[in-house]
Amino acid sequence: MFCHRCGKFMVDGDTFCRHCGIPILGGENLAPAAPPQASRRAANIPSPNRKRYRPAIVVGGIVLLVVALHVLNRGNHPPTPQEQAVQKTEEANSGASVPESQPNIPPPKFRIFRAKLDEGISVVVAPATSDEQLKGLLWFFREMVRSHQFKEIGITQPTSKHWGKAGYLSGMISIYRGAKCANELFSDVTGKGPCGEDDHAAAYYQWGLLVNGTFDTDADSASIFSPNSSTKVFDYEDNWQLPADLQSKLDAEKHAEEEHANLQQQGKELFAQELQRRITALGYDITVSASHVESDELVLDSDMFKDTPTRVEFLNSVLPSWRNDLCRSGFTQVRLIRGGFFSTGDSYSIGCP
Repeated sequence: MFCHRCGKFMVDGDTFCRHCGIPILGGENLAPAAPPQASRRAANIPSPNRKRYRPAIVVGGIVLLVVALHVLNRGNHPPTPQEQAVQKTEEANSGASVPESQPNIPPPKFRIFRAKLDEGISVVVAPATSDEQLKGLLWFFREMVRSHQFKEIGITQPTSKHWGKAGYLSGMISIYRGAKCANELFSDVTGKGPCGEDDHAAAYYQWGLLVNGTFDTDADSASIFSPNSSTKVFDYEDNWQLPADLQSKLDAEKHAEEEHANLQQQGKELFAQELQRRITALGYDITVSASHVESDELVLDSDMFKDTPTRVEFLNSVLPSWRNDLCRSGFTQVRLIRGGFFSTGDSYSIGCP
């Protein structure tokens, strides 16, 4: 017999508990039923023949249940940003820089059909070129663009203009099977063209995309088209990285460019200081400096530029006499600020060849 109030065992036939005095209704055995047999492996129980249900086993079972629910919950919900960051770090540390989807076949022969600033580049391949060969060509374009080896593609002119300067920060390459439709990409093509309306490219590669409102020259994407569908080959979300040899070469070139730019900026600042001394010696109240916003701009700040005839006379008579020295020092424009803290002035071309 078992007393459910004080948890003590009694002798059979007792009608009252000898420990707490509670009556035993009908003298029935009120011992609790044994708990269901738990997994020995999960609960780490060495023997299944336990007479009492220990609290430690209950706690262990609850912990295991919570862990199991957490694992199932992770499998049914997308990973959190923190989990995604950890996953990306693990993938980067694994040393796998090339996704499995990258084909191992060489790119097919191709030629640049036409290129136009801010409108794109059309590339022509043989009409019988397969989709797998197109994938190889798209990956070849990706490696060359990411490593800034545009001449390896045949691109010798800037592809886009950003902040007033032509360069290679963005662009799009459209691939055509045969040359019949390869001219349709450009704005000066009138009418429907030889292939009719719509786009008849077999594939495209684009770089310099906007990602979350921010321009990223390495953000790229590529797709292959069929008459009724398109297939994405890759995009920037795969976190692909250049092979180690190309990345090392790119890093070295970037370092050399930064060193060259620093030396040029130092030379421009020295020129501005020397010009400041000459102007001051002539009795002019003009502050001269090399711009840190536009590397090719010389800044001249003076109240005298508030007067329009004086400003025009300076631009027509004084600036041309400085042209050769300014151009040799790397300046291509001057900014005349008309005095005052809030004046931004206006920029004028020096006319360098």
